[in-house]
Order: sequence, then structure tokens, then C-alpha cells
Amino acid sequence: MFGASFVGRSADLDAVGALLVERRLVSVVGEGGVGKTRLATEAAAALREQGRQVAWADLAAARTPAGVRDAVLDALPPGPDASSLEGLLRARLPRGVLVLDNCEHVVDAAVAVVEAVDRACPDVHVLATTRERLGVPGEVVHRLQPLVLPVPGATPDEATRAPAVALLAVRIRDVLGAFRVDHTNVDSVVALARVVEGSPLGLELAAARAASLPLDELAELLPAPLRQAAGSYRGGVARHHS
Repeated sequence: MFGASFVGRSADLDAVGALLVERRLVSVVGEGGVGKTRLATEAAAALREQGRQVAWADLAAARTPAGVRDAVLDALPPGPDASSLEGLLRARLPRGVLVLDNCEHVVDAAVAVVEAVDRACPDVHVLATTRERLGVPGEVVHRLQPLVLPVPGATPDEATRAPAVALLAVRIRDVLGAFRVDHTNVDSVVALARVVEGSPLGLELAAARAASLPLDELAELLPAPLRQAAGSYRGGVARHHS
């Protein structure tokens, strides 16, 4: 995502990185739009900076076990062919991290990949993002929560220290240009952050409407405008519309 800000997730990033050192299967679990893929993207970037090989398999478009297999094969580095998934994994990804992004609608097929990695590649770790845990023995879950919210009546300084408002302010600046949280808008900004319950996707959609609606009106009208925005948000993906 071009220029996307990564706000309020440093503790989650550190936690996932630490888990991937100790455990072979780490699942980032959370509701749609909470930022699972973005966290995995940052974790993958950090792993690459550490010199670890990362293969990224996006399963969002997969609908069948064959589709999942194809997504995994596309993610693997070039290398020798083999007749089985295990053989291909062993030949092309002998060590490193395999990311399985968006597993929730193909859990059984994702589990089959995890089991193949376990058998074939003892030096490979798996990072999965999913709305529900995979349920594989040895899986450790990092549950991703919405961004922390400010309390009602927060001052501008207090509000901007809350990650939900910090992200919302960044996104509004992207839309409007100059913007800061001050005494004239803090109540509306806090109301916006709270009505979408700190969901990063909700904050993105709310900020996108700031170009056409004053913040106080937007805070009163939500969540109806979010349902409209979901259909027209050009950067959105179908799995986020719900």
C-alpha cells in the first residue's frame, strides 16, 4: 500500500517477531479490517531485513485446495520441480518463513499446506493471517485487537496519543492536506474513532469521507456512510466489504 502509515502496532509487531523465533506456526487472528495483512507485511519486511527468506502466499482469491496449492507454488522461489507439494517445498524453501495470508475461507486447505511444511521443512516457520485459528497442534495465536481508543471528553493531546485517533488524523491529512486535532474538532474526531470501534479499515473509510462531509456531520451519520463508502473505496478489496 503506497505510503501507508503503520500506527499503533509496534507491540504487535515485536510480539509476532518474537513468536516466529520460538514457534513454527504463528497465526494472527482477528476480525476483518483489523489489520492482519498489514501486520504480516511489516513482519515479513522485518524478517527480510534480518536476512531471512520469506515466501508470501495470498490466499484471498483461492476457493479450492488446488487454488491454495497454486498460490503457494507461485510464492515459492524458483527451483527444481517435484511431483508433490512436500517435494517442492523441500527443494525451493528449505528454510525461512512461509506467509499464508487470508486463510479463513480455505482453512482445511491451508492446514494441509502447514502439515506439508511440518513434514518436509523442519527449518521453515509459517505465519498465517485468518479470522479463525487453524486448529493445528503447536499453533500459537496472536489475537489482533482494534486500535486503542481515547476516552470521551479527551483533550486534543490525550486524543492524539490514542493510536486510533493518530491513524485517523494521518488519514484525514492524506485527504484534506493540512489537518490537526485541536479543541474545535477533537470531540468529532474522538466520536469518529469510537463509532468504528478502532477498526483500521473503518478509520480509513471514515477519513475517505472527510473530503465530502464535515467531521461533526460525519460522526453523526456513521455508520451509514461507511456502508456506502465500502462499495466505492477504490483501494478496497472484496473481503473487506463485510
